[in-house]
Amino acid sequence: MLQPRADVVPVAAGMPVGPLGPAVDLFEAGLIECAFREAGSSKPHAAAAVDISERTLWYKLKKLD
Repeated sequence: MLQPRADVVPVAAGMPVGPLGPAVDLFEAGLIECAFREAGSSKPHAAAAVDISERTLWYKLKKLD
C-alpha cells in the first residue's frame, strides 16, 4: 500500500476517480491559464513560469481551444 507523502496535493473531496489522462489535462489547463493570466498574457513569460518552451505552450493552448 502507498504511504502518504507530504509533497502530494490531495484530490478534492468528492472528486470522482477516473482515467488519469483527462484529469492531467484538466490540471494542466488550469495551471497554464493561471500562468498566462499572471504573465499579463505574455506567452514567453507564461511558458517560462510553467517551465515549458513557447512552442509547447502554443501547442497546449491550441489543444485547449
